[in-house]
Amino acid sequence: MRRRLLALGTALTLALASLTVPAGPAQAAVGDLACTGAAQATFTPALTSGGTVAVSATGTLTGCVSVNGAYTQLKSATLTASGTATAAPGLNPCTLVLTITLTGTLTWTPTGQQSGISAVLNTNLATGSAAVSIQVNTGPLAGDTGTEAPVVTPNLDCLFNGLNALNATLVVFSFN
Repeated sequence: MRRRLLALGTALTLALASLTVPAGPAQAAVGDLACTGAAQATFTPALTSGGTVAVSATGTLTGCVSVNGAYTQLKSATLTASGTATAAPGLNPCTLVLTITLTGTLTWTPTGQQSGISAVLNTNLATGSAAVSIQVNTGPLAGDTGTEAPVVTPNLDCLFNGLNALNATLVVFSFN
């Protein structure tokens, strides 16, 4: 009986140790704004191994909350952006080992104000660390950096036709 309990305890400890919990994004003590949302990227033409193509992105930010009270007027936003996407050589871009660089605009509601942004999503460790970074260059939140934690899925026919769409859902945006 004692051996069974010891074996069960060891198995449970190993199982719990194998779980990984992703670290949250680094943040200042009190953030300017936190939102949830979704985004879609379209690649023209479809991205293939080692290629670089144009990308356009649209999205929405909703349920925005200003933790420090400085941006309570910003409730939600729409995103429009464009740029380039480069897939790692020798790998199918459906593995999502790529770098996407964007510039664009967040249009805030209900104010109609606009924030100019630049963003980089990099999952190719050969070109730098894996990260999603957003820099707010103009308008509300100017000077802030943003982080996001997306769940992304490629187009269903990606293996046969290349990466032509990427959907990011359950996105959490934080601006500090």
